[in-house]
Amino acid sequence: MKMEKPRIIEWLGIAGGLIWAVVILLRGLNLDGGHLYQFWLGTAPNIGAAWIMTMFGHWTAALVLKKKSTLTTHAVICAGILVLALVSEILHDKFFNSPFDGHDILATVIAQSIMFGIVLLFPLTTEADKAAAETDK
Repeated sequence: MKMEKPRIIEWLGIAGGLIWAVVILLRGLNLDGGHLYQFWLGTAPNIGAAWIMTMFGHWTAALVLKKKSTLTTHAVICAGILVLALVSEILHDKFFNSPFDGHDILATVIAQSIMFGIVLLFPLTTEADKAAAETDK
């Protein structure tokens, strides 16, 4: 089996994991960095989690559903993650005494907009990928 080079989705997924991990570590330090710092500690995990979930969504589509990554698949995954974020906020508001946080939803929307925009700039399949697929037939 030939090892594929990481795509932009994997790189953003790794970046998301790093963002999420750094925030968890910084929260444990209890540093007093002001309002912007606290805001970043509150919203950055949503960005990281959205990118990680997008990466896992593409892996799931490829491994389980045997679907190639297309722009349509990517759009469905991004929209699904936005819906999951909204459901998560509603569930936390209703059942866990945690207020609905619009900033978390906004951070997720921004993260998925960045992810979708980058995929538009750097397509999931390149001309070289298409040519390689033709030679494999």
